Amino acid sequence: MRTPCRNMSFGVQAALTALCLIVGLAVASPSLGQQDEKALKREALESSSATQARAGDLYALLVGISDYGNPRVPKLKVSDKDARDIAAFLKTQTKLFRNVHITLLTNEQATRSEVEKELIYKLRRAGKDDTVLVFLSGHGADDPNTPGEFFFLTYDADPNYLAASALHMSRQWWLRKLDARRVVLIADSCHAGGFSPEGSKSLAPSLERFMQQFKESEGRILLTSSRSDEVSREKPERGNSVFTYYLLEGLKGAADRDGDQAVTLRELYDYVYEKTKEETNGFQSPRMEGHLVGAFPLALASLRPSEPISVPEPSKPAADAPSRPTHSPEQIRSLRERAARGDAVALNNLGLCYSTGDGVARDYGEAARLFRMAADKGVVAAQYNLALAYRDGEGVPKDYGEAVRWFRKAAEQGHPASQNQLGLRYYHGQGVPKDNKEAAKWYRKAAEQGYPWGQYNLALHYRDGEGAPKDMEEAVRWFRKAAEQGHADAQNQLGLRYNNGEGVPKNHTEAARWYRMAAEKGHSAAQYNLAILYRDGRGVPKDLQQAFAWYRKSADQGDPDAQNQVGIRYYKGEGAAKDYKEAARWFLAAAEKGHAAARNNLGEMYRDGEGVAKDFSEALRWFRLAADQGYAPAQCNLGRLYRDGNGVPKDYREAVKWYRLAADQGNADALNQMGLRYHYGQGVAKDDREAVKYYQMAAEKGHSWGQYNLGVNYRDGVGVPKDYGEAVRWFRKAADQGNADAQNQLGLRYYYGEGVPKDHKEAVRWWLMAAEKGLAAGQNNLGEMYRDGEGVPRDHRKAAELFRKAGDQGHAGAQYNLGIVYLEGQGVPKSRQQAVEWLRKAASQGNEKAKTQLGRMGE
Repeated sequence: MRTPCRNMSFGVQAALTALCLIVGLAVASPSLGQQDEKALKREALESSSATQARAGDLYALLVGISDYGNPRVPKLKVSDKDARDIAAFLKTQTKLFRNVHITLLTNEQATRSEVEKELIYKLRRAGKDDTVLVFLSGHGADDPNTPGEFFFLTYDADPNYLAASALHMSRQWWLRKLDARRVVLIADSCHAGGFSPEGSKSLAPSLERFMQQFKESEGRILLTSSRSDEVSREKPERGNSVFTYYLLEGLKGAADRDGDQAVTLRELYDYVYEKTKEETNGFQSPRMEGHLVGAFPLALASLRPSEPISVPEPSKPAADAPSRPTHSPEQIRSLRERAARGDAVALNNLGLCYSTGDGVARDYGEAARLFRMAADKGVVAAQYNLALAYRDGEGVPKDYGEAVRWFRKAAEQGHPASQNQLGLRYYHGQGVPKDNKEAAKWYRKAAEQGYPWGQYNLALHYRDGEGAPKDMEEAVRWFRKAAEQGHADAQNQLGLRYNNGEGVPKNHTEAARWYRMAAEKGHSAAQYNLAILYRDGRGVPKDLQQAFAWYRKSADQGDPDAQNQVGIRYYKGEGAAKDYKEAARWFLAAAEKGHAAARNNLGEMYRDGEGVAKDFSEALRWFRLAADQGYAPAQCNLGRLYRDGNGVPKDYREAVKWYRLAADQGNADALNQMGLRYHYGQGVAKDDREAVKYYQMAAEKGHSWGQYNLGVNYRDGVGVPKDYGEAVRWFRKAADQGNADAQNQLGLRYYYGEGVPKDHKEAVRWWLMAAEKGLAAGQNNLGEMYRDGEGVPRDHRKAAELFRKAGDQGHAGAQYNLGIVYLEGQGVPKSRQQAVEWLRKAASQGNEKAKTQLGRMGE
């Protein structure tokens, strides 16, 4: 049985991820990963004109791999087409670049040697005024043998030896060799083992570390199709990934927001970010890392963008900004005129326009300048916006001290978002000493004004006892206030409190109600939690299909716990048709993210050949990865491989090492296995008392084999005094769980009256249970009862049927009984030949009665 656990890796190809890379200027993603309102990200816009780069050449390498040489690497759908389409467009850019040098490598052309030849030698021809663009689309992977390194799988990559056969991306040796000051690396994540209806995939864990290397780079940009904790999606009907589709649309002119007919990298990123996020309902957020320096034009527009939507100018200072243009040219002119006259509100609102590219070219430096002017005039919203700029280093150097100074000015005037932000700075120790009490103080100020993030953060402090006394009732009160305003995190937390009975009476119906509110907003954790309630029928009717649907929604957002659960549902056929291949695919998705239970589950699939080809070496690898994380079921599985010599040389000592690690965590299966090792003296000195100790621990945890083995020891007086009463007690516990061997033993105890009164009918009842499960000993014993008419009416035909079932399984006693049945013609036609055949089978196994009978017959 597979252990259901909460968030699949693919051989050593761990996190298979398709990649497209460009090298150039970079910025941080507009998505903030904290418990924070979605504050706008801002960055300085290049000040020089797009045409300054005209004299330079473009050197572009485009690699797309959909079909790999190694059959163990899953095929992709549109990676090669993505590369071809980008290459075809770049060839048209001869009016922008002096010369365009394109190298396109797809599928079998894209070997490691060919790709490295281009990266190391040909791209070095680019001069300092040239632009270099590298686009790689295919699988990306981690290699456990080289922790922290990210690899791009070329056509000839061997998943078992990535460091020797795939392209090292983390080292960036080729980047350091380039003289070009404008280099862009674009990564479009492609499928890693099969698409969901829209196509989704997860990123290799090491990709995040790879991306971080660009944080401080200047003129070296990394642009990815999603954050490392998200999935990237395909739309087969469009012929490209969602990200690449909008990348092409943007290059063709849709991204030319300022209408100067030149598409810069900054404009392209802004366009692709907004469109991709909109297309995927916010589940995929492209990301850019690196520092833009000067103009970075990539294309001359061939399409004109649609006119911005005109809406009335905001009548009051805004602490947030719209996600798309809302200001007409006339409104921008009016704002400029008012700002020039020193209108403080206009200065702030014009700053917001520059920070978002709303009606003007996005320019974080100009935004920060305008925010400062308005802030100095006492506009609270501008003080908040300026503080955000310092917090994020957008348009000004990142400076938490300055951020705190401006947050405090606004907070002291009662601005709730600033009060919440000041609380966060105290909580994280950014710009001020870490101080949970001070954090809670500012959260409370925001919360008491009805600000949902302040209410939520204050609730967390009461929940955890940080900066405030631990008080679940008070936590629930503030979670409820935020939840009632539609705060999804608070709604999920309120659901958890009702689910666990913390601060409120346990009420699964209320838990389900709050989970659903958050889940319908796309909250991944709430979707997972709601799935559990449907799975178990708590607070909602038990509905495995609904459970599967909510697990799937969470899994599609990349939640590894949910991905593991989707795998379990496919494995068991609960809520979805049983499908081992789909189960393995989802286990892989979670395992790639380091999910220990999924790694163990995937190992079991490889061990048993379910959904994947049986491969003990792959099973070993996945078990070891999970075992090294301390996951007890995997440690136990690893011990079993060493015990049996599957995929590794048989080694009882190594088996005991892993069993002991799992047993020390209280794993019942491992406890029973340790008892067996002491019983047989395998890997440890034989010690029946130690065996009993481990059996006892396993038995007390409800492990049926531990209970059975403990019963055997009491029956035989091995390691403990002989005690039929205790033997019966433990046999019964195991038998009640359906353990056929225990059912057979319980039947024997009733037959002989050992530990219980002699009762042949009760013996028959237990042997019938064991026989129906196919246990040969139970079938033979029940057959003897029908033969002799003990506990049941005598029935030779039924007896012969049962003897044959057990005899066909190789049970020597049943083979002897069947021989006698044929010899005497009881329930079967009399046949000396058949009798001799069955008696010889029994005798060959050492059955003395069969040997004696054959002697009497002269055989």
